[in-house]
Amino acid sequence: MNYSELSEILMGGADSGFTIGADGELAHLESGYIVSGPEPLMIRSSPPNALWLHIVIDEWRQQYPGKLIGAWVSDDGLIYFDANSHIDNLEDALHLGRVNKQLAIWDCANGKSIPVCK
Repeated sequence: MNYSELSEILMGGADSGFTIGADGELAHLESGYIVSGPEPLMIRSSPPNALWLHIVIDEWRQQYPGKLIGAWVSDDGLIYFDANSHIDNLEDALHLGRVNKQLAIWDCANGKSIPVCK
């Protein structure tokens, strides 16, 4: 995995991000929905460098086996890191989003967020 490339992705501003699959490689999901866990693993105000990403992603993959690790940049420039689940069904994804108290889930096919109604 190219951690320098991941760092550059996060320098792209709002709506930039990536997902690391359970196999440790950059995931290119074309269907289903990404739902974050109940709270972010970490929030940063500046893009991390490649070494930091390498250490932290490897550690999180051990802590959260089978989960996806995602990072995204919010409209206010904060960078969120989350342990995520990939769900095939929209209804199930919205339900998990409500359980995890998420504002939105990610629609992989359409490349956009879907608000989670309470």
